[in-house]
Amino acid sequence: MRTIQRWFPLGLPFLALLLAVVLLPGGPVASAEDAPTPAPGPAGAGGEPAMGEEELPSDDEELDIPTSLDLKIKKSIELGVKWLKQAQKPDGSWGLIKGNAVYGGGKNDPNDGQMPAGSTALALFTLLKCKVPHDDPIVKKGFNFLRSKYYTPGSAYEVSMLLLAVTATADPFKKTKASVAQGERIKFPAGDWRSWAQKLHDVLLSKRQKAKKMGWRYNETGHESQEPPGGNEDLSSTQMAALALLAAERCGIKTESRVWNDLITYAMKQQEDEGPEWERSVYDRPPKDLDPKKLSDKDRERYGPQGGAGDGGKAPKDHARGYSYIKSSSLPADEGGATGGMTACGIGTIMMARYILMQRKDPLWEKRDQAAVQKSIYDGCAWLDMHWNPFENPQKRSMNVYHIYYMYCIERAFDLIGNQKLGKHLWYLEMASQLTGRQSDKGFWNSNSTHQPEEVLDTCFALLFLKRSTKGGIPYGSITGGGDEPPADNRGR
Repeated sequence: MRTIQRWFPLGLPFLALLLAVVLLPGGPVASAEDAPTPAPGPAGAGGEPAMGEEELPSDDEELDIPTSLDLKIKKSIELGVKWLKQAQKPDGSWGLIKGNAVYGGGKNDPNDGQMPAGSTALALFTLLKCKVPHDDPIVKKGFNFLRSKYYTPGSAYEVSMLLLAVTATADPFKKTKASVAQGERIKFPAGDWRSWAQKLHDVLLSKRQKAKKMGWRYNETGHESQEPPGGNEDLSSTQMAALALLAAERCGIKTESRVWNDLITYAMKQQEDEGPEWERSVYDRPPKDLDPKKLSDKDRERYGPQGGAGDGGKAPKDHARGYSYIKSSSLPADEGGATGGMTACGIGTIMMARYILMQRKDPLWEKRDQAAVQKSIYDGCAWLDMHWNPFENPQKRSMNVYHIYYMYCIERAFDLIGNQKLGKHLWYLEMASQLTGRQSDKGFWNSNSTHQPEEVLDTCFALLFLKRSTKGGIPYGSITGGGDEPPADNRGR
């Protein structure tokens, strides 16, 4: 396999990142005191991609999963979890992520290019999202390794990933309105879990504030004289941080609104300035009592010509504009140009930040050009639809890497949006069919397109995709501004 210049973390299509979703156990809470009632949300499984257009379900319907594929998905998750647990090393870790970035003191540092806490935090997060309890011996051993050696790791990616893992140990939301009325809180296990999460949150923000940045960078050096190519910010690491901050919000650990506003600004700067015209590929969910034959022009902009060609309506047009890891014509192909993984990361970052700011009724957000933000999301979705591939990470240039991470990026973006379809594609069904057919007999995945330890990283991303780990992170219907349903914790569903 050729050498990949940017280390793994999640971002670009591969981490080029992990939402996670998201990776998140659930969406943010309104305050540190009260936890919202979860939205039920449809089950996440897959189906055969060979469905005719007339058979596509609307986004407010449950996804009809063929029994054969449903069984394959469940078996893949079970086998993958078993392999991942067996891949743990005697010291409790899952190995070093090996890239080309400086980690630690300088060019001669023995840890140069290695992320010693990254794969372990990712593996623990994955196991927790796959319903393995926090007191499972394998999980406990992994956390003990991190607690003793990397309580606050050195890189922004590792801090983000560990914050995701620590917050994933918290109890899921109560599922009744009565529990919310009684003020029940999200609870961490006994011990220092909450203080650990708070510490990681503060360290993560300090890495941004110290350099006066809007975002974060995977291979940050901590030394201005060793600034990596393209600067100390990238969209992949920035989205990973956003996922972690959103997970912390769920647990009552808040981030100031200025940071969330900066995340939107930074993500939009990584998007192409222009793009070809493309039929709108995503729509908000219409009210169930809306008559398709009585759609106004405004309705069609929001909900699409639901009656089909027979209603005389035409679908709105967007411009396919992708996002880059760091938008630049001077960087390598997988960093400077638009890619599928990074486009999904850009959409996901904006969706999360916008949700938080809308819930808070933030003054800076309300003064913002919200139409431009919405257009950025629509155009990003159009790019993904135009360049759609159910497995390989689409790129405009010659390099093609981070395939399974790209799939996980798609899951995060569209489960944050709440849409089952991207254009005419049932994205989950098509991608799940690809993944279940590419798993090894032993239970791992290896796309030969990411960093070492390849099998661990790809397996984690595959499991997070199949489990739809981001589902319920923010309310559905939020493509055009957010819905009435509160966020939900997705562990175990």
